[in-house]
Amino acid sequence: MKPKCQLITDIIATEANLGQIKWEEAILKRLDNILIANLIASIMEILWSIRNNLKFNNSKGSITTELVKYKMKIAQETAWNGTLTRINKLIRKSLITKEQENQTNLKKKIIVNLERFSKNWNSPLMQITLPDHLQEYQTLASFFLTRV
Repeated sequence: MKPKCQLITDIIATEANLGQIKWEEAILKRLDNILIANLIASIMEILWSIRNNLKFNNSKGSITTELVKYKMKIAQETAWNGTLTRINKLIRKSLITKEQENQTNLKKKIIVNLERFSKNWNSPLMQITLPDHLQEYQTLASFFLTRV
């Protein structure tokens, strides 16, 4: 199973520009990178479900690159939905606020949220399209979300 995990890790790491990742104990030292941590978690979740199928259902399962990418995409979309919810809440606050200083601070918080998401989750492998109502922040910040 280890060679298959290494092969899948190599393919995904190459597509996501994560560098070389060796599937060994040292991989757990790289959990500070959210994409690598998500890759490891996705593989481990699939391995656990394969183990359960073998143990309880006597049926075999297999781990594939597509399945790992799918699990990673689900995690990314969940993180994006949380980020988008926080940003939309900040936008509503800024529309209600009359004071210019508060509006500026709220816009800065929106940009920080977008930059943090982009830094942690965006990669050539999985890209999120920036919604129309956030296009104005594209010019104010340096992040890598794709445009519509």
